[in-house]
Order: sequence, then C-alpha cells, then structure tokens
Amino acid sequence: MSIDQIPIGKFSFMTRLSQKALRLYDRKGLLVPEAKDPFTGYRYYTVSQLEQGMKIKTLSFLGFSLEDISLFLDAESKGNFEFIGAGFRKRLEQTRLEIGQLQRIEGILQGA
Repeated sequence: MSIDQIPIGKFSFMTRLSQKALRLYDRKGLLVPEAKDPFTGYRYYTVSQLEQGMKIKTLSFLGFSLEDISLFLDAESKGNFEFIGAGFRKRLEQTRLEIGQLQRIEGILQGA
C-alpha cells in the first residue's frame, strides 16, 4: 500500500460516508477507489478523492438521488454549471413544496 492509499474504513471515517455507501458508490461508478487489492478486494482511496466523497455526502444530504449526483458530477467535470444551477433550483422548489405540505400537516395535527 502506497502512502497515498487510504483504506475504506479510514476513508469512511474521514468523509462520514458509511462503508456500505462507499461500496454502493463504487458499484454505481460515483466514487471508484483508486486501487483494489486483487486478493482481498480491499478498497483504497486517495487524498484527492476526499473532495469527491464530501461532494457526494453533501448532495445526498440535500436530497439528491444517486442518479442526480452522478449527473451533477459529470456536469461539473465538463464545466456545465448551468445544469447544476438548474438542478439546485428544481430541488429548492421541491423542498418548498415539501415544507408547505408539512406545514399543512402540522396545522391539522395542532387542531386535533
């Protein structure tokens, strides 16, 4: 293992992404480890992949699907920031609708 290789457990701790999520992101091609041990299958990440992991964590927290996240990361790599902005505006509108629905539910429950 080279000095820049971070085992999945440590990478998980550093990014606050579960190992299960990291394995899923690997399968989906969102965050593929820089190296995999051919005998053990252990995954190793690099320091440069920490930023990508944090972006995925943040986008997931904001409620974006893995498909959306993949599209955003691809758009970012191509410099298509208009696409990203449009996606954020769409998610903001969805969030506002969800808030409105929750406020209506709250009103009903308070009146009960």
